[in-house]
Formats: sequence, structure tokens, C-alpha cells
Amino acid sequence: MKRLLLSAMVAAAFVLTVGWATCNRFVVTNESGRQVCVMTVEVCGETFRFVNVPPGATVSARFETPASESGFYVETLSDDGTRVNENCGYVVWEDYAQRFNLTLGPNGEVNCR
Repeated sequence: MKRLLLSAMVAAAFVLTVGWATCNRFVVTNESGRQVCVMTVEVCGETFRFVNVPPGATVSARFETPASESGFYVETLSDDGTRVNENCGYVVWEDYAQRFNLTLGPNGEVNCR
């Protein structure tokens, strides 16, 4: 019985590690020079919300690989009332464990690298 329990625990840890390791990740850097009060990032059918992102700060999240194709849609509201609504980047079903770097620029642009 102990051997079965130990085997199940090892298998579960392996599955969780592989699942976590194959997730993609995005990182958004606020280079706008403004405090971002609210930021939402949509990718692969998931929506991520961040609040109070100061100039120069980064936020990040993990997301699953898409079934086919996806991109990033970023909306922000800054403390001075500036709004940004931008699409950028490209994620395909072949992307596993990739890091996508997005930058919120001073003129309201969102760049992907």
C-alpha cells in the first residue's frame, strides 16, 4: 500500500511539473512613464488583470498553449486618464514554454519582442 501511495505521489508531481513547465509566460514592462491603474491582458481565451503598476515595473502571468492561434490584447487605464487598447504578438499551437515580452510605451503603443 505504501509503495502504491508513493508511486501515485511521484506520478502526480511529475504531471504537475511537466504541465507547469510547458506553460507559456508573458511579461509586461510599463515604460509609459505613467502609473497604470488597471491593465488587462487577454491571450488564448484567458484574461489577466493587474492593478497599480508603477512606471518601470513588470507584471507577468503563465498561460496555456492555444489550440490553434492567438495574440495579445492589452487594455490599460493610467492615472492621468490615458487609455490604451492594443493588439500585438502572435502565439501558435507549437509554442511551449515560451516567454513573450511586451512593453507598454510612452505613446500608448504595446510592443512584443
